[in-house]
Amino acid sequence: MARHWRAGAAGLAVLGLTLTACGGAKVGDDSAGGSDSSGKCGTFNLAINPWVGYEANAAVLAYVAEHDLGCKVEQKNLKEEIAWQGFGTGEVDAVVENWATTT
Repeated sequence: MARHWRAGAAGLAVLGLTLTACGGAKVGDDSAGGSDSSGKCGTFNLAINPWVGYEANAAVLAYVAEHDLGCKVEQKNLKEEIAWQGFGTGEVDAVVENWATTT
């Protein structure tokens, strides 16, 4: 359980750093560029993989992005293997969990 909590917290931290780095804004500067009519941080494409734990983590992430960061969140229902391909095309900005297997 603690492992999942740490992974979720780390994911939220990475998201926050990623979203703030993209805007080029300075602390307290409301007139910074990098925003568009979609929201303060623009559109945030979030992959939604089809399992309950992932969906719960993604719901929290989407809420924070929308309400605290001003993003327009586009949730995309994608299987894990397909979601990773979206990084290369710009269709996916975040994948919440990575359950890599080793053989």
